[in-house]
Amino acid sequence: MLMRTSKRHRAVWIQARRTATAASLGVLLLNGACGQGGRGGASGAAGDGETLEASTTLAWRPCVAPGLTTEAACVDFEVPEGPEGGTVSLFVMKIASDGNAREPDPVVLLAGGPGQSGSLTYPGFAESLRRALPSRDLVIVDQRGTGRSSALACDLDDDFGAQTKVEFDMDGLEACAKSWPHDPKNFTTEAAAGDLEALREAMGAPQLNLLGGSYGTRLALVYARLYEPHVRTMVLDGVAPPTMALPSSFAEDGQAALDRLFDDCRDAPGCAAQFPDLRSLFSEALRQNGQQQAPVIFVHPRTGEAIEVPLTETVFASGVRGLLYSPGLSALLPMIIAAAAEGDFVPFLNALVALGDPPEPMMDLGLMLSVLCAEDLPRIDPAAYEERWNQTFLKSSMYDLFASGCDRWPVEAVPASATAAVEVSTPTLLLSGALDPVTPARWAEEAARTLDASTHLVVEGSGHGTLSNPCVTQIAAEFIETREVSDESKECLAGLRRPPFFVDAKGPAH
Repeated sequence: MLMRTSKRHRAVWIQARRTATAASLGVLLLNGACGQGGRGGASGAAGDGETLEASTTLAWRPCVAPGLTTEAACVDFEVPEGPEGGTVSLFVMKIASDGNAREPDPVVLLAGGPGQSGSLTYPGFAESLRRALPSRDLVIVDQRGTGRSSALACDLDDDFGAQTKVEFDMDGLEACAKSWPHDPKNFTTEAAAGDLEALREAMGAPQLNLLGGSYGTRLALVYARLYEPHVRTMVLDGVAPPTMALPSSFAEDGQAALDRLFDDCRDAPGCAAQFPDLRSLFSEALRQNGQQQAPVIFVHPRTGEAIEVPLTETVFASGVRGLLYSPGLSALLPMIIAAAAEGDFVPFLNALVALGDPPEPMMDLGLMLSVLCAEDLPRIDPAAYEERWNQTFLKSSMYDLFASGCDRWPVEAVPASATAAVEVSTPTLLLSGALDPVTPARWAEEAARTLDASTHLVVEGSGHGTLSNPCVTQIAAEFIETREVSDESKECLAGLRRPPFFVDAKGPAH
C-alpha cells in the first residue's frame, strides 16, 4: 500500500496502480488504447443512426472516441441478467468499414482482464485494424460488469494495485458487492458469451470474427463452444484457455520469463559486461527489500512530490513481474535489479510509474473477482502447487491475494463443463509473445490440441500481447480475410527481437 502526502498525489497513484494491476494480470493488451471521452471511452448525443446503417432492432447513435479519425456508432443494448430476472445494459461501439463493399460478418474485439473495458482499450487499435480490414465493421463491446456495461468497479483504491498490494480490504469488498444492483453470480464468461450471441442476433450478422486478447481469448473460445456455427474466425492473442486456472500458473510462468531475461542479458555482450551475474543481483535485491524497516522516500518523476513507499519483498517481486509484461520496460530490469541490490529503489519506483497513468480506470475489480472466484479459484488446490510456487520469486503471493478476496465475494463455482477444453473446427490464429510472463506459448499449445483448424505463431521480442506490432496486425487481418496465414506475410516476423537492455541511465551499451 502506498502512503501519500497529499490528496492531489493520491489521485495520481490511484490511476498508476490501477494500470499496474492490469499489467500484472495480463490485461493491458495494446498500446495507446486508453479512451478520454467518458466512462465508456466514447461520447455522443442520441440520434436515429440512419446514416450509420443501423440494424432495425438497435437504435445506434453517433459517438466519438479518442484514437479514431472517423465517427463511430454506439448503442446501449439490454440483455437478461440471469434466471432470477432483471436486465443488464451493454455498451456497444461500432466502427463502420470504409470500403466500397461491406462483408456481413463484423470483427468483434474482446478485451482482457477479466474486468477490462473494451471501449477504453480498443479504439486506438481499431483505427489501425480498420485500415487493414476496410470491408468489415469493427464492434467493441464492454463485457457485462465492465466499462459502461453495469460496471462493478469496487473503488478500493486505498491499497489495490498489484505492484503494491498484499491484501484486500475485506469489509470494502463486501460493501461493494452489497451495493451493486446486480448479482455477481450472474457475471461469468458463459453469461458474457450469451450476451454476444444476443448482440449478433440483434445486429443481423450471420457470423462473427472474434479477436480477443488475454482473458478475451477465453471469452472467444467459450462463445465458440456454445455457438460454433456463428463464428467465422478467431484471432487469439496471449491465449488463456478455459482450462487455465488463474492464477495458479502465474508464479511459474513469471519465473520462466525472468529466467529468459537473465539468459538474454548473459548473451548480450553489453548487458553481460555490465551485469555479469544478474541472477545473484536479483537475489540480493529481494533480500534488500525483505530487510526494509522504514518506507522509502520517493520523489515522483512527474509531479515532484515526495511519497513514502513501504517496500517489501512481495512488492518488489510483483513489480518485477509487472515490468516483464512490456519488452520496453523489461529492458530496464537489469539496471533496476542492480540498483535495488545496492539499496537504491528509485529506478524501480520510476519504472512502476512508467507502467501507466491512464485518465480513467481501465479495470473493474468486481467483474474480475466474479469470474476468477467462480471459474478459477475453486479448481486450485494450493497444497498441490506449494512446492512449485516456493521455487519461484513470486512464491504463493498471487494465489494468496485472490484466494483471500474470493473468501468474501458472493459467487458460486461454475460446473466443470464451463472450464473444459474447447473442441471446435473454427479457423483460429493463436498468437504468443516469446517473452510473455503470464500467457506464454504453452497455453496456446494446450488450446490448440482441441482446435481442429488452428495456426500458432510465437512472436519474438513480444511480451503479453503481440498485436501492437504492425507486422502482427497485418497477419491477423490477412487471416480474418482469408482464414489462412501465408508464408509471405510471416516474413516480417523474422526481424523481431527483444529491445536492447539498458546498461545505465543513458541507454543500451554505448
